Amino acid sequence: MPTAEELKLEKSTSSTDTFSLHWGSVIAGTFVVLITYSILSALGVAIGATQLKPPFISSSTAVGEIGMWVFVSALISLFLGAYASSRVSGFIATRVGYIQGAVISAAFFALMILQTAAAVGFIGAGFGGIKNSVQDSARGIASNPRIVDLIEDSFSGIKLKSDVKDVAAGLMSRLAYGDTKSAVGYLADQTGMSVEDAQSKYIILRQNVTELSTRLTQEISNTTQKMAWFSFALMLFGTAVAMFGGAVGAQFSMRKPIDNLDRRALRAFQVASGH
Repeated sequence: MPTAEELKLEKSTSSTDTFSLHWGSVIAGTFVVLITYSILSALGVAIGATQLKPPFISSSTAVGEIGMWVFVSALISLFLGAYASSRVSGFIATRVGYIQGAVISAAFFALMILQTAAAVGFIGAGFGGIKNSVQDSARGIASNPRIVDLIEDSFSGIKLKSDVKDVAAGLMSRLAYGDTKSAVGYLADQTGMSVEDAQSKYIILRQNVTELSTRLTQEISNTTQKMAWFSFALMLFGTAVAMFGGAVGAQFSMRKPIDNLDRRALRAFQVASGH
């Protein structure tokens, strides 16, 4: 006959707690994911710092290695966090472990997206930048080193009244407005050329800037596409690994309870079910 304590535990283990989410454990598991990911990220920085001395690796190789480290670190962190969450939940059904892992994965990726958005300026200053004028946006484009280099090459041997970056911003803003007459006049004033020579120079410069802008846009598009596919794969496999970790944790809680209370609860459940 079960003891009074075992009957109490039996009632507890056969209640809805066994078949529902344990939010305290989900929160704890999320923190386990974050601390594990932080530790692995710090380790990755320490390892990567050794490559900051000659011979240097190419930027594409560095980006690939960083991406691989982030991918592996996230998978390890999600598995451990979901596993820990199920283990501290006590005696839960395996399907609950799956769902807890998915919830932890959602929380982790939500925090990662917010952090990434803040880092690239989509929060705060990013939204404020939308209100900037076309001229301010053109000034930002003109500050691109490749644009500045192109304009410097175009004005090689020509003395300008203003700094080349200011001239680039002035020309880009007029180009954005489509104000050719103003751009030619501005160029003539800055270089001391005749209007005819300034117009010829402007036509060539506009063509070169357009071609370079097209290449830059294509590069940005390719980079964005790669980042999108990387994010898709990371969230897909990360969620799957987290769900697997939660299920494994739930199974281990049934096979190898952590403490005496869980062991007594498991025995009470087995007695009640006739096992």
